[in-house]
Amino acid sequence: MGFAGQDQHSTGSDRSVCNALHAIGNTGDAAMAAVAARLLDDPSPMAPGAAVLALGRLVADIERLRAAHLLTETDATVRDEWCHAQPTGVIPVSPQGEDRDP
Repeated sequence: MGFAGQDQHSTGSDRSVCNALHAIGNTGDAAMAAVAARLLDDPSPMAPGAAVLALGRLVADIERLRAAHLLTETDATVRDEWCHAQPTGVIPVSPQGEDRDP
């Protein structure tokens, strides 16, 4: 067994998927958005959260995706990612007025 009752393969697999999604988001290639979107309904909250982050970096119509998914999302971490996702090219601003890295 690994951490928090998960076997080590599952934990490592989740991390690998998240790393791949971060890399997909960093490409800036909108064609990769479909790959990230397929993981929005993954049973592990790590993958959907990373998928939202990637999609926020790849698609301009993140508001449409947010509207379609936010109402039914039950995981608090994934909901938080949806709330912070910004359209491509928009630099989020923190509540204190300081720029946040995209």
